[in-house]
Amino acid sequence: MVYSALLAILVASSLGSMSCPADSAGAQIGVKKVAVGLFHTVALADDGTVWAWGSNTYGECGEGSSDDILLKPVMINGLEGVKDVAVGNNFSMALKSDGTVWTWGDNRYGQLGIGTADDGRHPEPVQVPGLTNVIAISADFQLAMALKDDGTVWAWGSNSYGQLGDGKPIDIPPPLTYSKEWDMQNKPSPVMVSGLDHVVSIDASGWQAFAVKDDGTVWGWGQNTCTLGEWSKNNENSLYTSTPVQIVGLTDVKKACCLGGLSAVALKKDGTVWAWGEDRYGVLGNGEVKSYPDVDKVYNPIQVIGLTDIVDISCGGAHSLALKDDGTVWAWGKNYAGQLGDSTNESRGTPCRVPIPAAKAISAGYYSNVAIDKDDNVWAWGMDDYGQLGDGEHGEMLYRPTPKKVLLSFGGSPTIMPTATSTPGPIASPSTLAPTPSTSPTMAGSPWYDALPIVFFIVVAVITGLLAYILLKRRN
Repeated sequence: MVYSALLAILVASSLGSMSCPADSAGAQIGVKKVAVGLFHTVALADDGTVWAWGSNTYGECGEGSSDDILLKPVMINGLEGVKDVAVGNNFSMALKSDGTVWTWGDNRYGQLGIGTADDGRHPEPVQVPGLTNVIAISADFQLAMALKDDGTVWAWGSNSYGQLGDGKPIDIPPPLTYSKEWDMQNKPSPVMVSGLDHVVSIDASGWQAFAVKDDGTVWGWGQNTCTLGEWSKNNENSLYTSTPVQIVGLTDVKKACCLGGLSAVALKKDGTVWAWGEDRYGVLGNGEVKSYPDVDKVYNPIQVIGLTDIVDISCGGAHSLALKDDGTVWAWGKNYAGQLGDSTNESRGTPCRVPIPAAKAISAGYYSNVAIDKDDNVWAWGMDDYGQLGDGEHGEMLYRPTPKKVLLSFGGSPTIMPTATSTPGPIASPSTLAPTPSTSPTMAGSPWYDALPIVFFIVVAVITGLLAYILLKRRN
């Protein structure tokens, strides 16, 4: 009887520990925004903390270790009360609710805005000196931008094609050459963009930048590709403009962004989307997919086919995302890394629906994408070579052409959820329901799988107790 009682107590305690396991993955925190860059991703949680994962070569994940790749989210120490985040190639930005801007990561081009440029690794956030009353931030490549509450725009970092917009001339070396003077044109401290006021939206696009004024006009500056519209057409011999020029033919715009410096997309207040620039890989959304050398230059914006009721857009390297008011996400353009999320690597000139549940936020990186659905689940797809998708994996030329639901358990290892099904194809009717994510059970990552050691222990304990009981009976 004594052995039976002890055995009952042992089993009960084991079952209790199985029903209330320790949360080794960390608590799930609501996600407000995710910004995905070339090789790393930064997330803003509902509580104002900031988390990052992916490439950490320059400390862009804000983590002080020497690890070059982080496969699980780490919290950026020293940051709280954050309201927005942005990422460049190898650096990150955060905007606090008090209007100050903080940066960390690569500083070779002065993109941290701390007054100097260096080759060092900066894993800890530092405040950009002298920059206050900021209401929005943007970053791309080695360029950083900030919008103040007075409607002025400030920029710092790389200035190789006048993308800081300070109105000053620059020297551009001949092709395939390099000069130290070129780097000396970079600005490690914020400078005000010349001639811009009443700005409500900004977008840093590597060698170019865009701003939208409160009158709905779009202004661009930097490298002279056909993304500057009519100005580019009339100034083909100019390599750049360091003074903002208006994009002719665009009115009532609420947001504009650039795709890899060669094409651009704008979202109008009426929910339509317009595109212009090089007609490559279907990026203009006009139903055509062209590749070099058969690429046309479109200087006047054209409407993207079939998109209405759009509330947000995001631009990648050569693809775009659009978010409709019903929560559906649409993608078009280049797709060699699966960045359209349609289970193929086929580029598309007509927007196709990304098979995820209704979303509230989107972010397009150069080759990768992240979306947040209305239940705070994070979905990721595209290139995953540095673990930037947050699925706990990475590898050279690793592509994810179908969205994965990734449970970002901040403070622990990410849990990979079942992959969503996908049906590639052209635009569907707005009434078409999103494909339902696969719910096929898998052992790995499930509660029973995690409880197997406990179950094994219970079985061994029961067998041991029975054997002891039998031996005791025989002796008696």
